Amino acid sequence: MKLRVDKMRNHFQVSNLDDHSLREILAKAAMEMLNMLSEKQFLMLDRVLGAEVGRDPQLGKYFLEIGPLALLQSLSELIQEAADRGEISSQNIEYSAEMFPSLVLGRQDTLMRFGMKLDFSESAKSERAQRAVNAWMQLHEV
Repeated sequence: MKLRVDKMRNHFQVSNLDDHSLREILAKAAMEMLNMLSEKQFLMLDRVLGAEVGRDPQLGKYFLEIGPLALLQSLSELIQEAADRGEISSQNIEYSAEMFPSLVLGRQDTLMRFGMKLDFSESAKSERAQRAVNAWMQLHEV
């Protein structure tokens, strides 16, 4: 899990803006999110964690701190830097960061968690990633 989070956080390094546009960075990150979501191990871990959090709330706290919250922090820093450089506009960096994975994943993670089989072909993932990035960028136009 931690290796997967570290790989995702690498997409959100501020230094990436030196060589790539925010749109390019977000497109790669979106594909990484969808690739992770489509892995059986991720889905199984998600289901186990969901069941165990009621028994051990510290497990949930730990997972959030090393996973989603760490990613949100890195993404927030990236978005702040892009805003500072004039590439985008954001009235609230934290909301902007929270919005991105929501646009990418939509309800897909919930649907899968409860057994629905989804199309995770490369073309379907690519289309979903591009639509999410386009929507997010449009909301943050300068």
